[in-house]
Amino acid sequence: MKLSNLLLAGMIAVGLASCGESDKTPKEFKKVVVFSSGKIDATKADVLFAVSPSNQHNEQEFDIAGKNSIDVLIGDEKISFDVTAPGYYIINFKKDTLVGSKMSFGDEGTPKKLGADDVDRMIDSTQKLLKGENVSDETRTYSIVPKAIKRVGDHENTKVYGPFSNVPYEIEAGSDGKAPDILKFYTNPQKRKSLDELLERLRK
Repeated sequence: MKLSNLLLAGMIAVGLASCGESDKTPKEFKKVVVFSSGKIDATKADVLFAVSPSNQHNEQEFDIAGKNSIDVLIGDEKISFDVTAPGYYIINFKKDTLVGSKMSFGDEGTPKKLGADDVDRMIDSTQKLLKGENVSDETRTYSIVPKAIKRVGDHENTKVYGPFSNVPYEIEAGSDGKAPDILKFYTNPQKRKSLDELLERLRK
């Protein structure tokens, strides 16, 4: 009888220890932000969300941890996206291509000052970006066509600002003391207009 009690106690202890270890397993980080021309409805059955196309800009973030694929509805068209890898995703349901890149911040969370050479490089890279050239995960530059998805970040210390959101001048540092990954996206027409305005100022 005592042996049985000892075995039972041992089994309970092992079970509790296993539960304790599983509780410590970090939650998978996987999120997606949607930029759309139209209302986003997250109440539809069988899909993550539905978009009713219009001229109104909307954006919404979803936690998709545990999912390897997601189904969405735009108008009457159902689209499936692969989201196997953990990270931060963007879905473009705008009418225009979205272009963007990682911004340069110092460890203190303030933008780095640009010199003349930096401005020249920025103009050159922007011109290429508008053509869909020189984009890569390595350089953190992105061109996302309508109805497409793109993974743009590896970890939760990633912040994405869309076409109608301004990036704060100062960004709060993360727990590691460094600025988070800040990515700013524009529609192609927005980026082309800002480039034209910059070139016009430089000519004066």
